[in-house]
Amino acid sequence: MATFQKKPFSSDDTNNVPTEPMVIAGIPQETVQELVEPKSKVEEVQQKQIDTLMEQVKILTQAADRHKLQKLYQKKPGASKIRIALYEGKIVVKWKSTKDYVRVGRNGIEEDQLTLITLEDGTSKEILQRDFGLFLEKETVSVDKTITDSEGKVSYQFIFKGKEYSLEAPFINH
Repeated sequence: MATFQKKPFSSDDTNNVPTEPMVIAGIPQETVQELVEPKSKVEEVQQKQIDTLMEQVKILTQAADRHKLQKLYQKKPGASKIRIALYEGKIVVKWKSTKDYVRVGRNGIEEDQLTLITLEDGTSKEILQRDFGLFLEKETVSVDKTITDSEGKVSYQFIFKGKEYSLEAPFINH
């Protein structure tokens, strides 16, 4: 139980306020107030910070592009769209460099580079490397399914012109 020490009333003390500090359970009143008040001040500061942050979020959300926000909230893990390479209207399934001869000569750089491309129908063509970069068409398609095999290789399944295809990750977004 708390004990209060009070100075006896004197005639010159008109406000009836004790001149000595009060002691509650052996702890001076000033110390008790210091222990209790900082919590409420900390809570007030934290609440002000939370209110400020919420106001900033509200302003930024209103200023943000609604289309980008919609995409952000609907984003699923993995790629949602990929770019595939087309050569003469057919999907390029694989490619590899077959000849890579580059030499600096008297007349400048001499290049003899060839790339073997494999198309969706299984046919292969060997074309010049510069043609590989120049004449491939790019097409953006939506991914239906992302597949990871036991070796960690990623493949993407998609539908293009009514047919379902699956391409390995190194052969997309070229």
